[in-house]
Amino acid sequence: MQQTSVPAEYSPAYPGDHELPDFNDYMLQTSLPVMVLDRNLVFIFTNEAYRQAVGRTQEQLIGHFMFDVFQVDNDRREMITTQLNRTFAGESVKLANQTLSVPDASGLPQTRYWQAIHEPLRDTSGDIRFLVQVSEDVTEQTLLRHQKDVISAELDHRMKNFSSIILAVASMSKASATSVDQYADDFSDRLHAMVRTYQALSDNGWTGLTLRQVLLSEIQGTCGQCMDQCKIEGDDFKFSLQASKNAGLILHELVSNAVKHGCFSTPGGHLSVTWRIADGFLHVDWLESGLAGLKEPTHEGFGTTVFLIMTPMKVSRRFLPTGLHLTMSIPLDIVLHDFDDSART
Repeated sequence: MQQTSVPAEYSPAYPGDHELPDFNDYMLQTSLPVMVLDRNLVFIFTNEAYRQAVGRTQEQLIGHFMFDVFQVDNDRREMITTQLNRTFAGESVKLANQTLSVPDASGLPQTRYWQAIHEPLRDTSGDIRFLVQVSEDVTEQTLLRHQKDVISAELDHRMKNFSSIILAVASMSKASATSVDQYADDFSDRLHAMVRTYQALSDNGWTGLTLRQVLLSEIQGTCGQCMDQCKIEGDDFKFSLQASKNAGLILHELVSNAVKHGCFSTPGGHLSVTWRIADGFLHVDWLESGLAGLKEPTHEGFGTTVFLIMTPMKVSRRFLPTGLHLTMSIPLDIVLHDFDDSART
């Protein structure tokens, strides 16, 4: 039955007008939140645990209509009333994962999760006059379960996407390899580079990496002894998650080529990497030096293909006799923001 207000003739008192059972003392003392409603859905009993749980005082509860105390929308009110009426008809009703907005210590509203059981309470003549609710705050358990579900779904998504990336890298490595041995070596190196980037992202809480972090990781992972041949300058900023992974692949190819054919292939070689942000773009300048007679390659390899990952990136390459000079200009929207679910992987 639905009641929108307390009847005018209703004048509750606590506990005189209602004969509570002998276990009144137990309900007062138990740590479980307990409350009792009459058929008008008016509070006639609450224990201290219940009052603390809902952030209300005795005066705010006893003698007051339930839906005057707890404001809910019409749909939720109808659902709750239906459940209460089942109990007043003699049925024990179990409720799981009920939500309730209650004030926190500072008075701000917070959502808590509950499970409860409603039991009919009969008077001495056997008529059902009251409803007893015994409840339990399960907010922490609910949030932990939700977090577990999110992590499980996230891990599944990442594993599927990681597998797709591996297959793509394997396919591109095959296209650029001239022998089985080269394919095996190149694919293994690229796979290790991906693992380094993913490990760095994991260590960083999956919040993205700086350009400096990605670059140093690739140089140290591919040619640790080459660090003394490097000059790296630029203000730090954080890549988006997807841009961090793309940057890992691109910089791995540049460092790997520098080891095989460029500045890191000779003791006198030197690498200068600088970057700046201007006009809505990230501008990166990669300059190798210390070589003699470098010539432009006659075919395009994996390094050329991988630049297509971060479209619409503008790339300029000049093969100077002393070393490669490469510039990259990437829109900041591509660098700083993720636009789809694949960025979560």
